[in-house]
Amino acid sequence: MKNVLGWIKGHLIVVIAALVAIAALPALLFVSAGMNASLREEVQEDVSGEQRSLQQISVQYAVEPLDPSEPPQSFSAAPNAATTEAMAAVIAARNEAADAVLASALERNRSGKTPMLEGVFPAPDPAESTAKRQAAAGAWVRAHEELLRRADARGPVDASDLAVALEARQAQELEKLGRDEATPEDLERIRESLVDFRLQRLRERADDATLFATMETFVGVSRPESAGLPTLAQIWDWQHRYWVPEDIVLAAARANTNNESGLPLSPSDRPVKRLVSIETVPWPLEAETAGEAEAGRDGRGPGGRGGARGADRVGGGGGSAGSLAQEIRPDLEASITGRAGWPYRANPLYDARYATVTAIVDGTGLERFLAALEAQNFMTVVDLDLNAIDPFDALAEGYAYGGGSLLRAEMVIETLWLREWIGELAPDEVRAAMGLGPRETESGEAGEGSGS
Repeated sequence: MKNVLGWIKGHLIVVIAALVAIAALPALLFVSAGMNASLREEVQEDVSGEQRSLQQISVQYAVEPLDPSEPPQSFSAAPNAATTEAMAAVIAARNEAADAVLASALERNRSGKTPMLEGVFPAPDPAESTAKRQAAAGAWVRAHEELLRRADARGPVDASDLAVALEARQAQELEKLGRDEATPEDLERIRESLVDFRLQRLRERADDATLFATMETFVGVSRPESAGLPTLAQIWDWQHRYWVPEDIVLAAARANTNNESGLPLSPSDRPVKRLVSIETVPWPLEAETAGEAEAGRDGRGPGGRGGARGADRVGGGGGSAGSLAQEIRPDLEASITGRAGWPYRANPLYDARYATVTAIVDGTGLERFLAALEAQNFMTVVDLDLNAIDPFDALAEGYAYGGGSLLRAEMVIETLWLREWIGELAPDEVRAAMGLGPRETESGEAGEGSGS
């Protein structure tokens, strides 16, 4: 005990500090518990505040529509990985659908469109350039001749051949009489026989064809009188002016064909009796300068009356501003459809070309013909005039149209051509006139012009 007291005396300061600490321990525990509760409340308030702040943060999710004229589909939500991934999947699927639609449109627009002369577009080999350009005019004419054969389109019985046949038939009938002079009754009977013979020949001609059309149907298609070499721009215009009537003629042949058997309809059942004329509006590929677009003589667009029908030219529309992601706004001054393409007004998707067509149709089958035009390619009738015709006048011209309500249809057809594939074939000077810009080389760089 003495030893303990001695040690305490020797270490009095340590002993006092220990006693103070022991005495203060309950108080410290009480104070610490209070501080922990206060700290927890502060931390909890901070965390709750941060949670409220996070909940108040929202992200605007939006999916652009396939039709740019429609509003986007959008909603607001707190950011989270699941929503972001789901929206990314929706947008990717929408982009794939848009690409599929464009690919389908390209396939339809360019289906069967082959150059009338191989090796000339977008530019011939320099060693073959002169020969290709010399052959282009003949190829243009032959392409139309081949088109008539493909559509099984023919003209009426040749008038001179028919006259010879009638004279021979008359001589046979007179010889059958067995006497030198024919009575008035004999002559009347012979006349009726000749009328029947003529009608029979006309009907046989109609049965042998799917529709009536000749090279005279294609307005302006002939070998140029000039002996000079055509430019590549001129050859391209011939090429494109062929593709327009090609679609129209094939659509008429389709309308005159039985959908199930694939055989031509009888002359009386055909909606399209005859294609009288097809004229395409030229494109300003050389003479005009970009930006000088003019709608036609009466100031209306090329797709309205007095535009394609009354205008002898349309102006250059310059380049195409914008991208395919932007809305192509309708222009009712250009066409009743609202579709305005180069050269009237450029857009990045398509060009517009108009054709004036005169046809003899059956009024009851006109709708079938219009449907066949739209099914053939991107073609729309934007103007239509109908007038009744006398079937006896047609017979006098050598055409046996069969039954039905015969009408003379004068129409303006709007045709659209997607720039993505047109630009691949167009010569460089044509691309410049259309505002397509320099052609990209295989390395991805802009190439030089090909010359003319």
